[in-house]
Amino acid sequence: SEGPHALSFVLEPDDSAPFDNRRFACLSAGKSPEVVVVGDEDVLSVATMISAMIAPPAQPPDQQWFALRRLTGPALATTPLEPALAVILADPTGLAPASWPALSAYVSAGGTLLLIPGDHAPGEIGGSGDDLLPAPIRGVISPPEPITVAVADLTGPYLRPFADPSIDSINDRLVYRRLDLGPPAAGGTVIASFSDRSPALLERRVGRGRVIQFAFSPARQWSQFGTQAAPMIVLLHAMLESLAPRPENIDSFLAGRPASHRWVGLVPSSVHLTAPDGTASPLDFAGDTVVLPTRRPGHYRLRSGDGSTILLLYAVNTAESESDLTRLGDDDLTARFPPGLVQIAHDPDRLPARRSGPDGPVSWTVPLALALAGLLWIETLFANRFYGRRSNVSK
Repeated sequence: SEGPHALSFVLEPDDSAPFDNRRFACLSAGKSPEVVVVGDEDVLSVATMISAMIAPPAQPPDQQWFALRRLTGPALATTPLEPALAVILADPTGLAPASWPALSAYVSAGGTLLLIPGDHAPGEIGGSGDDLLPAPIRGVISPPEPITVAVADLTGPYLRPFADPSIDSINDRLVYRRLDLGPPAAGGTVIASFSDRSPALLERRVGRGRVIQFAFSPARQWSQFGTQAAPMIVLLHAMLESLAPRPENIDSFLAGRPASHRWVGLVPSSVHLTAPDGTASPLDFAGDTVVLPTRRPGHYRLRSGDGSTILLLYAVNTAESESDLTRLGDDDLTARFPPGLVQIAHDPDRLPARRSGPDGPVSWTVPLALALAGLLWIETLFANRFYGRRSNVSK
């Protein structure tokens, strides 16, 4: 069934370290949101670049959030688009006139259409698709000097990730070519502009759906957004995840490590946490942030007050470094102790012999006895000399 699920993995038979014989995981079941990319299948095409940014080929399918479907331009007119989350026209060629009514119906019904140009724009997209475009395409311009995207307001849903200073700024990539766009159509808005103040990114609501138009391209002759693709990848995923957010009701942590989760407006009295042993655990709140217990490995369930909804299902495991089964050699083992403190006996039967043999503990009985005898002899010498000298004096 769809939704969060808890998984346990048990080692059978148990080994001598029972604390790590069980591992825990959480997953969210359901269909991956589908994204359709329309464009040429050439390895250097814009469509291939966009596809790799959304679903990297080196990443296993079960680790990808979006399911990708590739279409060529001629196939678009005869291929049903529902229930795709989004359709991306990535510099396609061979679009049939019937493609545009199909795209218009898809968007009007609630779909999202992304338009990313390339060397075939505006011929393939301009004209026939003007009824959908946020702004008409008049041509392609190569500025005398490279320009950049110049975003100042990062509060919008597509640009919000760039407020994180650890992410490459969308403003740091050079643009050599851009679309020459006319005034925005009715309902069209500019999301971001170039440094020359021309529109770089636009959006338009059409029916229950939306159309997002790029005035730049990741193609090498157009910009650095393909050769240095980090900002383009972040932007595409921000757009797509605004339509289908990743699940926030599952997580995983290491035992003993601090963990927290943030909910806006969550009332402490309206939730309760169930620990792995089934007992209720108290929760610590710091404003909108909940401090999550991680002391004991297992599954933890944070539910709503009536218990009907799982707000968060998370797994806690011991660190893998604590489960390292690599056998230590003699040198590795003794190196962990001060020199001379540890001796390794591979045969337990030899332990008594080692204890009493030359390599065993040192016995101080004989040295102490000899030292005591020497001390008594020295004391006798001193006593004789002392008493002898006094008797001579008295005479």
